[in-house]
Amino acid sequence: MVQTEHRQADKPVIGVLYGFRALMVLFVCNFHFWQQGWLGQYVTVFGRTVDFDYWTRSSYVFVDGMMLLSAWLLYLPYARQAAYGTPVPSVGRFYFSRATRILPSYFASVFILLFCVALPNGQYRDAAARNMDVLTHLTFTFTFWKETYLYTPLNVVLWTVAIEMQFYLVFPFLARAARRTPWITLLLMGATGVLFRAVLTRQVSDLSLLLNQMPAFLDVYALGMLGAIAYVTLKKRLDASPSVKLRRGT
Repeated sequence: MVQTEHRQADKPVIGVLYGFRALMVLFVCNFHFWQQGWLGQYVTVFGRTVDFDYWTRSSYVFVDGMMLLSAWLLYLPYARQAAYGTPVPSVGRFYFSRATRILPSYFASVFILLFCVALPNGQYRDAAARNMDVLTHLTFTFTFWKETYLYTPLNVVLWTVAIEMQFYLVFPFLARAARRTPWITLLLMGATGVLFRAVLTRQVSDLSLLLNQMPAFLDVYALGMLGAIAYVTLKKRLDASPSVKLRRGT
């Protein structure tokens, strides 16, 4: 029997989620590979054709799935605090751990593309465009302008990292509010995400820039936080049930 949750350096770790995350990453990668040639994805076995095209075409939704999982894992310590009284990281510690986790590989990706692709191939029209692109990527604000988001030579799919970093900036305060009034906080987050997209679809004809902004994902993040609350609540009830105690010999 695989242990679903264990403790690692006082941090709850749920191993099966790494598998879900890996699968979602693979599905999104396959979606982007498919975008390069638009070739149908199917296999023929013993004269029978199995078409995976429907799955590939819709695999972009796993981007939302990874953001939901991110919020789920981020809020897990706070959900455990509500249930068990366990400590949560300070705001400074939270920012430090996020920075050390994200920045090294992100900056490596940006600078490798800058010095090995963008500059050698002359992909900037002038120095101002280059400086703007680099500066906004270093500050995770490149999603705010078309030139630095949609037309950047520094890998357009990094937009999800910018959205995550922008969410990390406000997460400690959302988590504190959710800890005090979970339903009000999560409902407001959900309503903000839905309302943001609804207003855009009615008022803006070109959604290519504005749709993938952090407020548009607040309802997704709220669902992830709700999932953490539900998981900890159910686990606490399960651990307290007589059958579980009997099975553990307590």
